[in-house]
Amino acid sequence: DFFVPNNSAVIGQPIVEIGLPDDCTIILINRNDELIVPSGSSELKAGDTILVIVKKKNFDDMRRILSTMKKTE
Repeated sequence: DFFVPNNSAVIGQPIVEIGLPDDCTIILINRNDELIVPSGSSELKAGDTILVIVKKKNFDDMRRILSTMKKTE
C-alpha cells in the first residue's frame, strides 16, 4: 500500500500521466473507505491509499513519485 500525501504532485493527474515506473500498476484506490478500481483516466486525491503491483526494484521510484511535492507558484 502507498499513501498519497496532501501535497503530492500526482494529485489531480490522470494515472496514465503520472509516469509510473515500468511494471507498475495501481489496482485499487481506497478513498474514504470507498474501494475504487481505477482506469487510466482515474485521478488520485490527497489522502488516497493505493494498492500497487510493483517490482521490488521499482518500489523506491514509486514512493518517490508519490512523495514529490507540488510546485508552488
